[in-house]
Amino acid sequence: MAAPSTPVINGAKSNYRPTEQVELTWTSDTSVTSSQVQVYVDGELSSTQAATSSATWAYLEWTWTATASTLAPVGSTVTVLVTTTNPDGTSAAANATFGIYDQPDVTLVSPAHGSTMSGYPLSIVWSVSDVTGVSAQRVRVVKVSSSETIYDTRTIWGDVLATDARNLSLNLPELPYLVNDSAYEVWLDVTNGMGLETTVYAQFLVSWTKPATPTLDSLTPDYDACTMTVTCNALPSGTRATLVRVVDGERVALASELGNVDNVDIMPPLGVQYTYEVTVTDNVTGAASDPLVINAWMRTRAWAINFGADAEECITMHYNPDEDRRIEHGGELYHFADGGTGGGLPVYYSTTDREENGTFSWDTDELAVVDRLNTLSLRYPMGWIRDPFGHRWRAHIKPKTGHDRANVWRISLDWDAVRWEEP
Repeated sequence: MAAPSTPVINGAKSNYRPTEQVELTWTSDTSVTSSQVQVYVDGELSSTQAATSSATWAYLEWTWTATASTLAPVGSTVTVLVTTTNPDGTSAAANATFGIYDQPDVTLVSPAHGSTMSGYPLSIVWSVSDVTGVSAQRVRVVKVSSSETIYDTRTIWGDVLATDARNLSLNLPELPYLVNDSAYEVWLDVTNGMGLETTVYAQFLVSWTKPATPTLDSLTPDYDACTMTVTCNALPSGTRATLVRVVDGERVALASELGNVDNVDIMPPLGVQYTYEVTVTDNVTGAASDPLVINAWMRTRAWAINFGADAEECITMHYNPDEDRRIEHGGELYHFADGGTGGGLPVYYSTTDREENGTFSWDTDELAVVDRLNTLSLRYPMGWIRDPFGHRWRAHIKPKTGHDRANVWRISLDWDAVRWEEP
């Protein structure tokens, strides 16, 4: 009897994952009575198994299956030798060779999932185990945002790493600022020598440690210049302070990026109580302290007029001037032919226009004050006026001075209110 034809093995891949099924098929002459399968692992015979067959009208079809992990450990090379045999003992053989490889085993050590980051740097540490080595690595830091209907991740930093890297320390400015009380994730992609990839991630919460609340050293009024100086005790290293004035709920930032707060408020309200808030911010994390709230009161009956782009020039009047003030709202009066309502009186329709102006007059025997007012008015047509009742307004200022009698000057100051601007 002639030897059987050499079997042609179908279905073999070059590599299998441990959980994959290895399924090989081949055909033989109908005279073949058996097909033997011998499994060699890294060149050594591991097992001998039989295949099952099904007949067609012209040949026999043989099938052999096994789970890859039952054949050999990860990293092994497996050769399957198929031998078909006739009843007279003549045989033919063929083989298929493949490897068993898995994704790399990657463990993200730091940050731990669910951990809290309280300060820079962000430390990323991981381990990799794979018999084929590492061919590529990539790490990403993403910001996580969520709502009832939306889930979104946004990459804020990413880089391709050296294949032997196993740790990373990210600090400002390389890593963008991480927002306090926000969730972030570290994603790590590792590819082994066979091109198989593993992705791991860990989510962490940013919760910066707040600096201590600052403490007040002194609050010093200057009644001649109508200013207030706020001084706080020394701040922790690596922090800055922000000073805010609060008047009737209106907040005005007076200074920021300060080392130690020793700031002069050029235009505090006069004659009324108000507050300052001092907040300390960490230069690296941006975490802010609880504010120090300072109650302040310029106890004066003075009037003050400030000139200059920064309101740095001030003329103070420590007595009450004669004052005239006028407020006029824009509008139109209409008479109707039928007399209208209300006994024939006209109807008034207001507009958004408003004019506010007035005059201050006072006497002084200080020629220096007269000269300074004239000089500043020539240089600065606009100024800020503060009265001793807490009112402040910006105005176009038009002074007039006259010499009534020996050593006494009469000052009249006309003003028209304009839109408020902070100096």
